[in-house]
Amino acid sequence: MFDDLSAYFHEHVVAAYVHYRKTRDEPKAGVSRDLQAAAAAANALFHFREHLPASRAMSRAEVAATCPDYDLVGDIANASKHAQLTRGAPKITSAQSLSELIVFTEYSDDQGTFTDARKLVIVKLDDGTEREVFDIATNVINFWGEQLARWGVLNSYTPFPLPTPPGSSALSRGEARGLDLEMIQGVRFKMHQRLQRFNASKGCSEPIDLTGSKLTFNIYKPTVPMDVVLTHNQTGEERRFSIDLTRKQANALEALLSEEEKQAFVRKLLEQNLNERGA
Repeated sequence: MFDDLSAYFHEHVVAAYVHYRKTRDEPKAGVSRDLQAAAAAANALFHFREHLPASRAMSRAEVAATCPDYDLVGDIANASKHAQLTRGAPKITSAQSLSELIVFTEYSDDQGTFTDARKLVIVKLDDGTEREVFDIATNVINFWGEQLARWGVLNSYTPFPLPTPPGSSALSRGEARGLDLEMIQGVRFKMHQRLQRFNASKGCSEPIDLTGSKLTFNIYKPTVPMDVVLTHNQTGEERRFSIDLTRKQANALEALLSEEEKQAFVRKLLEQNLNERGA
């Protein structure tokens, strides 16, 4: 199945790393999608050693001697699979050491303040140290790429750039990102947050002291937009507009079989919508 080391590296290891990077950059959080992508990348990076040919075989200790983060990516992969690590001397001993973190950075311009939101997957080592998993994964994939280039398996290798921490540089209002949160009804929702403020004079971000503060945020029910076209019977004139359906309404409409039932359902929704606007 895996008859070519270069192909395996690109199709499995690089692909898992790039998927993690894309997931990290998406403006969506929730349902542990970032944790899953981070664990998949760690698993691919750690087990790549097992696909080396016998002539290039390396032990875990030999790899870690050159790339110390390889040991840590191995602990992350094993913890995400086994939940608890009890053998050897791992730097983390539980899958609970991994968590998703949302970093909110407040900026200011001549229009006032605005906020940028970024996502990280953090691993807390047993010694209290915290690292971003993407930073660890980047170090390990660059090790493997450079090693394969030295062996002649790859013609060349361009290292992936190391990530910059959120809030480490100035952003314009247009560059700032929001973040959509997704959760499953009836399932616990965990969100760790870090609030910081960009100090333009220092060129870096500083923690916001929330002592005595009261934080509030709004949660909105998700809606499904539906385009509606009304045609005047005599003139043929069309009027187009959109109404928002609740998820329950959208599911009810989808369950109807005949076109007549669907039209009657939509007419009822339109009447309700018009009555609410006229109230």
